[in-house]
Amino acid sequence: MTVTEIADEVQVQLLFLAQIAQENAVAAMERAAERAQRVLPAAAIRFAGRLPDAVKLVDRGFETTEQWLQSQRQFAAKLGDAMTPTPPV
Repeated sequence: MTVTEIADEVQVQLLFLAQIAQENAVAAMERAAERAQRVLPAAAIRFAGRLPDAVKLVDRGFETTEQWLQSQRQFAAKLGDAMTPTPPV
């Protein structure tokens, strides 16, 4: 097994573990939200309706992150090109 193959396998396993942790976090948040709705007074629940849409905020954050990442990818590619020696003519 090459170093690249080992790195790829580690990456796959880490992603799998992260997904399991995320699923557990979502399940815990769902349980907490259900309990909060039973305990909180109606006024607090009405106030929650004034909060920004969480999904829209997440989407906006990821869109910005994707733009930054694309910019960094282009920058790194340009640096790689600049460091690549050109063969003599």
